[in-house]
Amino acid sequence: MIIKRDKSTKRLNIRKFVAPLLLLLGLTVMLLKWGLKNMTTVSTQTILCDSEKVEKGEFKTGKYSFKNGNTQSSEKSFSGKYSSKIDKEHIYGVSYQLDNPPTGAKYTVTIKRWTESASNSALVISAGPNNSYYTQEAESISAEKNGWETIKAQLIIPRSADIKNVKVFPFLLNKNEVAYFDDMKISIVPLSKLKKIKVDKLFLYLDHKALEKLHSKRDKAIKKGLLQSESDDWVKAKLTANDSVEYKIKLRLKGDWTDHLKNEYWSYRIKMPSDQSWKRLMTFSLQDPKTRSF
Repeated sequence: MIIKRDKSTKRLNIRKFVAPLLLLLGLTVMLLKWGLKNMTTVSTQTILCDSEKVEKGEFKTGKYSFKNGNTQSSEKSFSGKYSSKIDKEHIYGVSYQLDNPPTGAKYTVTIKRWTESASNSALVISAGPNNSYYTQEAESISAEKNGWETIKAQLIIPRSADIKNVKVFPFLLNKNEVAYFDDMKISIVPLSKLKKIKVDKLFLYLDHKALEKLHSKRDKAIKKGLLQSESDDWVKAKLTANDSVEYKIKLRLKGDWTDHLKNEYWSYRIKMPSDQSWKRLMTFSLQDPKTRSF
């Protein structure tokens, strides 16, 4: 038995198949465009200042404006003709304030510096009321040409943070000295979602005398703007891990800069007894994750 194929039916079936295919293809293109658009909104944001142009008292690079344009100087420069000079008359250099900043992001700032002494100035990233998110760096990460060097500071601001702005600026620690800053670069990188992890709970127990000594050392560091460790800073204390095992330890405050001491959780250097260790560590540090950008 021979059955003859109906050509009209064949054409009709093709139309029924092609129409949904074209619709699916159209939706795919729309989703792809939507995805690319959203990838753009969460991509790295970069903000640059080259110190070359000043308008109405502010540095201007592209669409971005930076404060303290009155510090512009032609005495030294890393690139171009100008830099931002700070001295006893102007202790804050080229500064940027980002309003309504993205949270759940890592802020990385680099800047070129020329100075006679690396300890006379620092780069700061600050956010939140009472500088609840704060970091500062004075040491360089690399040497550049003609005595210039690069300073790098990083700060992570979690998604839960309630902040109105982020401030970035170099400032003078020693008002009797001079420093020059050039080519500030601010990068804002969104963070991926973090996985929950189980961590050990450590508890420190100090008597009144030891606690008073730490408070005195901390207050002096806050006033001076720098913690200077000495051999007699150690105090006796007890440490328990997960509220069970107890160790007799010695500890002292740690961290050169006062961001280690300003918040609720101070930074400590822990020294275990000579015949004991915690997780195979004889000496280790306890500090707020913010001091190392989480």
